Amino acid sequence: MTIEKPISKNAIFIDGSARFFDLIYVIAQDKALNEQEVKHTRFIAFDRSQFAHSGDRNWSSCAVCVVKKPDERMIALGIDGNVFTYVGGKSSEETLTPKPKVMRNLGVVDGIAYACGMAREVYRREGDDNWIAMNAPRKGKEIVGFEAIDGFDRSEIYAVGLKGDIWEWNSSAWTQHASPTNVILNGVCCAPNGEVYICGQQGMLISGRGSSWGLIDLGDFAADFWDVHYFNNTIYLATMFTLFTYTKEDGLEAVNFGDDAPTSCYRLTSAEGVLWSVGSADIFSYDGKSWTRVD
Repeated sequence: MTIEKPISKNAIFIDGSARFFDLIYVIAQDKALNEQEVKHTRFIAFDRSQFAHSGDRNWSSCAVCVVKKPDERMIALGIDGNVFTYVGGKSSEETLTPKPKVMRNLGVVDGIAYACGMAREVYRREGDDNWIAMNAPRKGKEIVGFEAIDGFDRSEIYAVGLKGDIWEWNSSAWTQHASPTNVILNGVCCAPNGEVYICGQQGMLISGRGSSWGLIDLGDFAADFWDVHYFNNTIYLATMFTLFTYTKEDGLEAVNFGDDAPTSCYRLTSAEGVLWSVGSADIFSYDGKSWTRVD
């Protein structure tokens, strides 16, 4: 297959997950197939900024992550419960059972993959094609769901989503915490400083842990946040078009990429001291000193 560079000329980036400081796995969709409304996912990687194609599948993927347990590999999640794994040139396919409604995201807690989605469904990957359902409760057919999941360890996991949902898993059961908002929450990050940061629609930024949660005042900022990530003692927040940092000292500030700035942002990931920004048409890496365009 001949792929024209930049890859974003013919592809839309959906999500990315860093494995090393110089390797990121990305899920993407072909623009031409999108126009034909063909379900598909393209699995690619940028290794030392060099493009590599890992395969295509005829289902739509929503998220990708890198796990360490039970062994290290890339995991990509389809909205209908399809799973694609890849490591060292070898790929495999798995399926979530029972079949989920609509999956939305992946998180990695203590090296293990957790998938979350609508109806507050959650699955934990224990091994090859072995996903354990651990859904949070809902009443009847109420329209609820999780958009993101993260945790400090297997006994303290947080899932957030529709209607301001904030739920905590304590290794045996889910608890719903009182939320300071009812907007959709799109991202959650359990940071090394012991705080949990949650972002969402209308410039929503929440911090806390356990049953205590509060809003962080960002003034009149009202753009939707889609992801939050803690890197080098700084909170990074992504909208669809701009990347921001937040610190107590400086507040919310747009990231200065220099002359070559991205036109799209969306998801954030890091590994080995390098932060990556993945937008629909842009991929950048940041080593703590300067930003570099990957595509």
